[in-house]
Amino acid sequence: TRLATESKLLVNWMGRGFSYSFVGLVSVEENDVMVKFINISLAGKTQLMFIETVGYMMVGVGVIYFTLGLSCCKSVSDRARLDYTKRRNGETA
Repeated sequence: TRLATESKLLVNWMGRGFSYSFVGLVSVEENDVMVKFINISLAGKTQLMFIETVGYMMVGVGVIYFTLGLSCCKSVSDRARLDYTKRRNGETA
């Protein structure tokens, strides 16, 4: 979508990492609220465990993106992608 490809926050890897971590933490916190206040069956607990696992995975991916953004890896990735495109089109460096 246009939002994901042209957003200044999501184009930068540090911003993308922050966004993923935020969404993951909100997911985990909302899941904890559900567990504390609602009596849930075994199937419901399985679903909540899945949501919590996915939330923690999003936080992990966010931390990785943020760390790679701090290391300026996006510029390395962009140069590699440009080099690949040039070689694919038969251009010389």
